[in-house]
Amino acid sequence: MTEDIVKKYQGYQLYGNWLKDLNPLNKINVWLVIGVTAMVFKDWRFGAVAIAAYLLLAAYLGIFRSFIKMFSVCVVFLGVFMTVTRVFIHRNEGDPLFQVFGFSVTDAALENGLDMSAFLLGFSGALFLLFLTTPMRDIMLALEQKGWVKPSTSYIVLVSFKTITELTNNMRTILESQKARGIETEGNLWVRFKSAFPTISPMVLGAISYTEEKCISMESRAFANEKGHTYLRLFRPVPAWEKVFVAFVDVACVLGMAWAVYAKITGIM
Repeated sequence: MTEDIVKKYQGYQLYGNWLKDLNPLNKINVWLVIGVTAMVFKDWRFGAVAIAAYLLLAAYLGIFRSFIKMFSVCVVFLGVFMTVTRVFIHRNEGDPLFQVFGFSVTDAALENGLDMSAFLLGFSGALFLLFLTTPMRDIMLALEQKGWVKPSTSYIVLVSFKTITELTNNMRTILESQKARGIETEGNLWVRFKSAFPTISPMVLGAISYTEEKCISMESRAFANEKGHTYLRLFRPVPAWEKVFVAFVDVACVLGMAWAVYAKITGIM
């Protein structure tokens, strides 16, 4: 087992997929510029193509289930809600298409709602793909190696994300303990509100002790030392083809955004 751990950290940290193996900063560049392009287009037709591409990429990257779970929630709470809201706001614009419960849905209002949904979902999909293919530890390590953040900052950010997960698990454990003691934790809103008070004290005490443990951990790992730090994880040098790929995506997206702005100004789109 020790030999396996040693072999794991002897070479570069690779995932076996060329897109996942891109440098974390390059992945941030690629996904964010694609997401911003979708926002600039703000067109439901481009949004539909972008969402289809996101689904295909998620399947290719082996994260389809995780992606569709997150993205479906975004579709329901952002896409559907925004479409219905915009249809209601712009109900007096355009020609009626059909009626729902006596309410007329016009073509202009529906297109406006779909465009706004594409605006939000296009960026959200790219953001989900970024975080599903790039662990936060890789992002912080890349920033740290560039000299943009300090090691202590990286540690604080990573611990903060981990703390959210651990506090959520602790909350569930506390609720189960309270339920075993006979305290009602299920029912209407008032019952849930009353059951939340007994869980506050254990949560606060747990958070305080957790913070103290992490402070001791930072001191023991010499995070205050200004000298160079060692790393178990190493990124491979950025190859020439990766630089060309990132530059191509940037140029293509910038040209696409320029065309979208021109098309909106001239009325083509």
